[in-house]
Amino acid sequence: MNKDFLIRNAQYYFDLLLAKKTHFLIPFLIILLCGMAVVLQLPRSYYSQAVLIVEGQQIPSTLVPATVTNERLQLIEQRVLARDSLLDLAERQNLFPALAQTLSKSKFADLIRLAVTITSETPEGADPTSASSVVHVGFKYGDPKVAAAVTSDLIDMLMNETKRIRVSRATETAQFLTRETEDLDAKLKQKEAYRDKFVEENKDVMPNRVPQLLIELQERERDLSSLETAITSQNEEVSLLQAQLRLGIENSADTTRRRAQLAQLQTQINEKLLIYSESHPQIRALKQKIDLLKSQAAAPQEAGAETANADPVDLPPELALVSQRVPIAKARQAALLQQRDQVRAKISAIKMDISRAPDIEAQMNAIDIERTGLQRSLDDMKSKLETARTGERLESGESAMQIEVIETPDVPLYPTQSRMKFMIVVLVLSLAAGMGTVLLADLLTPTIRGTFDLAESLGGQTLVVLPEWTPPDPSGSARRGWFGSVRKFFSTPTVQSASRT
Repeated sequence: MNKDFLIRNAQYYFDLLLAKKTHFLIPFLIILLCGMAVVLQLPRSYYSQAVLIVEGQQIPSTLVPATVTNERLQLIEQRVLARDSLLDLAERQNLFPALAQTLSKSKFADLIRLAVTITSETPEGADPTSASSVVHVGFKYGDPKVAAAVTSDLIDMLMNETKRIRVSRATETAQFLTRETEDLDAKLKQKEAYRDKFVEENKDVMPNRVPQLLIELQERERDLSSLETAITSQNEEVSLLQAQLRLGIENSADTTRRRAQLAQLQTQINEKLLIYSESHPQIRALKQKIDLLKSQAAAPQEAGAETANADPVDLPPELALVSQRVPIAKARQAALLQQRDQVRAKISAIKMDISRAPDIEAQMNAIDIERTGLQRSLDDMKSKLETARTGERLESGESAMQIEVIETPDVPLYPTQSRMKFMIVVLVLSLAAGMGTVLLADLLTPTIRGTFDLAESLGGQTLVVLPEWTPPDPSGSARRGWFGSVRKFFSTPTVQSASRT
């Protein structure tokens, strides 16, 4: 059932195509001819390609972080495909002269950028920071010679830009390390100057002088003990001289005479009191004389402190000698006291220095550690600087080839796209347009196409279908097969039967 259905439908559409061949041929021929004209007018593009090898950087990765090869190539590609670079390339090679004046600079650069192809490949399993990479550079243009010339120009731009970037990177690294070295050298000199100044300011408190300070402290303490003994002896000597002078003055002739007079007056007053009362004028006169003598006798005792400053001429010879020895003893006593104070101050200073020695030692150790670290960093930076300068010489010298062209661009002989593909597409579109027009004409024609159209039209009535009748060939020779079908295609059918069920 299904097979018969398919056969009848195929027969129906085949007959429909034969019946409406005009509807098929007109759109078919129009689209086919227009498409062929368009395809023939399309510009033919030629693609020229070159292959390069880009080596890894010469600067050791221990100095600066290495850049992945693909990232480095992307940076170079962005610089090469920049608008100004592409406009200079178009001016040198006279690219798209008809569009150069009509398009804006950005649009014109985008047009050239679409024609440029730059791809890179890194060997599988290799270190992306140091391995070489294979770069494919190509350019598509309507003129094969111009395409090859532009590809060569792109290679030169890539090589120059690669060398410029790598040399610039190496130079910047060397300059940076030079500045770091100079900075570390200045810091080291500043630290050494600070250390020298610190040592000079605290040279008496350096840790290596602590044993000497301890010995000096012991000596000063012994000196202080001796001074204390000497001061005690001198104090005793001064006191002895002062007492000797005072006793000498008290035992002089005038004092003895006054004492004798005082005793005589005391005897007289005692005798008078036996006769007179105390209010008697004679008794009062005797008492006044006694008081006067007592005051005169007490005067030398009250002036005992001033006897040292008294004029030796006014004293007896033996007391004059004693009075001269008292100032000398006091001066020696003052000198000993001053010397003791100096020794005590020196001992306090020595003890202070000894107590400061641990702090000074800690500060010196911190300064030495920092100075050693700066010296180590400076030596390491100098080593890196020398390595960076070597890398700079390798990058800028002729011995370090960064890019090697392994396939030079050649003039392409064949276009990149064949017109046959476009012709096939045009043919398919033409056939689709013709068949679509036939189907659309059939759908818009009010006719009965099969039993599904008769179901509503008959309303239950009976319809008899007569088979298609073809009159016999007058020549008596009936042609069959595909030849008959072709002849039938170019002949006008008399009746369109409802053969699709």
